[in-house]
Amino acid sequence: MAVPLVTALAALSALLVGGLRPGPAGMGTACPAEQLLVVAAPDIVDAVSALASRYTDGPGRGCTAIRVQAREPATVVEALNGGWDSARYGPRPDVWIPDSSLWPRLLGAARPGGEAGAVTARTGPPLAYSPLVLALPAPMANALHWAERPPTWADILRALSAEQGWAALGHPGWGPVRLEMADPARSTPALQALIAWTGAARGLGQEDYLPATAVDQPSVVGLLRKLRSRAGQAQAGSGAVFVMNEQEVWRYNQGQPAVPLTAVYPADGTPVSDHPYLLLHPAGTAAGRRAAAAGLLRFLREPDSQTWLVSQAFRSGLGAEGAPFVPANGLRADGVTDLLPATGATTLRRLTQVWDSLPVPAR
Repeated sequence: MAVPLVTALAALSALLVGGLRPGPAGMGTACPAEQLLVVAAPDIVDAVSALASRYTDGPGRGCTAIRVQAREPATVVEALNGGWDSARYGPRPDVWIPDSSLWPRLLGAARPGGEAGAVTARTGPPLAYSPLVLALPAPMANALHWAERPPTWADILRALSAEQGWAALGHPGWGPVRLEMADPARSTPALQALIAWTGAARGLGQEDYLPATAVDQPSVVGLLRKLRSRAGQAQAGSGAVFVMNEQEVWRYNQGQPAVPLTAVYPADGTPVSDHPYLLLHPAGTAAGRRAAAAGLLRFLREPDSQTWLVSQAFRSGLGAEGAPFVPANGLRADGVTDLLPATGATTLRRLTQVWDSLPVPAR
């Protein structure tokens, strides 16, 4: 069942931050030769890089050197499950900030009994939140009134399944309903959407209990086949439903496109990306780098840093809201009221396996 968003995020933040209490921020009297290497998901890498620069520029941090790189979470999982081949993937990072805690659940999947690259922690304090939304070109969202009266996941499934396309909702001129969604094996919003739609197909109240065996049920395979047939490369002005996170909608609209997008928040709740802060450095890592990782975590969770993240359209675990979450930006501050739970690694892998086995629609 869905969980109140504010309650869930506050509890998660309080639980996880206790496991990564930062130590002393001092880096000693001599500056270290190496840098702290942080890899972050593309949606938050610019924000983390900007805040890391503020941190290193702060008083008493003259010896702190931090390098932030963008890296797809799926690539990091692949690298860690293979023991992190530096010749192929570059230097092993000290800190990993994926966009969702779904990805650390897949660590060790490729090497049964393996050590998953000696990850220090498979869970970490969340830094910022971005809910999954379904984005539509603004004129379409307005005509459907979905921003004010949002559909459920099941409602959207029915729209995607209707052979008559948008005509089923009173708009025959829009043509077929198309789904713009990235590869669920590499995209957090796409993977979250598959989880939500599979849960909706199984019935109300079951979205938080999705065993891997359920993915092979004929009704679920039929659903995935229908979704795959609707997925394609669409333009923002077309009759498409875009699977995105909220911050991506804001970022797209900041470019002042001719046809902006409007975020639709499903009425029965939505998954939320939490951007956890995970330590990857193995035993024997220099104390200075460990202190830098802990100090950066503390800085990223300070109220000023969290407020700045809100200004970049990330939601804060401290409960702060701000100007970006307004209809003028295609967003709503009150759009998310419930949080849909995630599922386990076995189900995640099976979902992507079934998806990959289905025919790819003709472009």
